[in-house]
Amino acid sequence: PVLVVELSSLMEGASGLPHDMKPMPDAADELAKLSQFYYGLMYVVPVPAGADGFSAGTEARQWLAGHKFPAGLVLTIPMSEDALGAKIDELHQAGWKAIKTGIGRSKAFAETFLRRRLDAIVVPEPPAGEAPRKAKVAKEWKEVRKKL
Repeated sequence: PVLVVELSSLMEGASGLPHDMKPMPDAADELAKLSQFYYGLMYVVPVPAGADGFSAGTEARQWLAGHKFPAGLVLTIPMSEDALGAKIDELHQAGWKAIKTGIGRSKAFAETFLRRRLDAIVVPEPPAGEAPRKAKVAKEWKEVRKKL
């Protein structure tokens, strides 16, 4: 199966330039364990309108490698309400039936997976009442494997 990981869920703080951001504690280790035994990884990088998707993808790859995250596909998508949903639908139609779970920070990311009857894990735990109803919530990355 393929895990789709929202890049911001790997970073402390939700905004800022990726190269300035520190990784969440244990995120790289947990993803390494998951990828070593069972899961393929796809990192999602939202790109603002007018920004260069290629350089955003390159910067994300460098950040991931620099912080020892396991290898995976880096997917840049436009920063719009349903760009991720459209991309998941497109990948499913192209035969990527193994996409099963999304791990993200934002409510919109989790809801995109839940609308498609796929699992969603929100990490880190959002303020009370902000996680989508059917999403699984992990306080920290060490809990993510238990939620899968």
